[in-house]
Amino acid sequence: MSANSTSTKNSPGNDEGKTVASQAAPPAVHGASEETATQRKAKLESIVWPLVRDAIEKRIAEAQRHTQMQRAAQMEKAPGCIVVEAALLLEAGWADLCDEVVYQYSIHFTYTT
Repeated sequence: MSANSTSTKNSPGNDEGKTVASQAAPPAVHGASEETATQRKAKLESIVWPLVRDAIEKRIAEAQRHTQMQRAAQMEKAPGCIVVEAALLLEAGWADLCDEVVYQYSIHFTYTT
C-alpha cells in the first residue's frame, strides 16, 4: 500500500464496505531509517532533559524561598529539606543540584505457594 492510499476495512465501528483513508506517517515523524534507536533516544534526551532540569531548578528555588520566609517569620534556624525524585538523576548528570543523593535499589520477588 502506498503512503497515501485507500482501503476497505471491516473492523469494529466501521460498517462493512466503508472506505477508510490510510496514510503512513512520513519518515520525519519516526526518524530516518539510518538513525538507530540509540541515536533517536539521545536526540530526544537532548531536547527533554534541559527542560526537565530547568523545571527542577525552578521548583528547588521556589521551595528555598518558601523555607526562608517560614524561618524568617518564626525566627527558626532549623535546616530545610527538599526531596527531588528523578529516575534519571544520575544518568542525566543532575547530582550537582543536590547536597546529598540517596539511591534505592529494589528487586522484585515473586513467591509461589
